Amino acid sequence: MDQTFSHDAAERIGRRLGRVWRRLMRLQNAGRSTLVRAGLPVAAANLVSAAVWMLIVAALLRFGLWVAIVAAVVLVLMSLGQADIPNSVEHEYQWRMGYFGFGLYNSDGLRVDPHDPEKTSD
Repeated sequence: MDQTFSHDAAERIGRRLGRVWRRLMRLQNAGRSTLVRAGLPVAAANLVSAAVWMLIVAALLRFGLWVAIVAAVVLVLMSLGQADIPNSVEHEYQWRMGYFGFGLYNSDGLRVDPHDPEKTSD
């Protein structure tokens, strides 16, 4: 019996993230062993490695904080109605019967489509 296995997107992403994590761990171990070979005690090499990880995590958290702040400001401005753009549906012209007959009128009641009340259709 011939079986074909298909991997969904979540599994592929998980495998890629796993490979990236393994590469990072290999890089960390290589850096730590380089420090030990250079004459640094093992405890100091571990401390340097941990400090580098803390700096990376702190940088990522700082970046994430700014992204969250910008997103929060955008959401607050949108909720306050600052996203009212001139082309919104409320400001569009509407077809209706007005003072100058049936036509396209704006919100102030003025006809905006071209018309000539003196001209009669033949």
